[in-house]
Amino acid sequence: MRLHLSLPSANLDESARFYEVLLGEAPTRSFPGYTHFLTSSVNLALTGASGSVDSSGGHYGLEVETASDVSAAASRLEGAGFATRSETETRCCHSLQTKVWAADPDGRRWEVFQVLERDMIMATSNEVSACC
Repeated sequence: MRLHLSLPSANLDESARFYEVLLGEAPTRSFPGYTHFLTSSVNLALTGASGSVDSSGGHYGLEVETASDVSAAASRLEGAGFATRSETETRCCHSLQTKVWAADPDGRRWEVFQVLERDMIMATSNEVSACC
């Protein structure tokens, strides 16, 4: 099973560079106004958009197996000049997670995260809503 995303971008070239770094893979194909990434877990199509793109809704995430996978993603993103924010052993969405955050050129927030412990009982609903 693959997650499929089709995302508009006001700056397709810069977005393609961000997703190449985030996913750690080059695009599978590219045409004017269109860039496509196909990995073992993600099918991502970027399409050119005129004007700004609404990026206010939620965030996206890539779950990885190990803390070194999170560190590798952070290193790739930082090495390519993208700002990151790391969290270690953070309680979020009824889980204990280690993660790194970055935003694509259109402002969409992405997290690369490892789940350390699932199904935690949170003390308050604010703990859940603050991160999810």
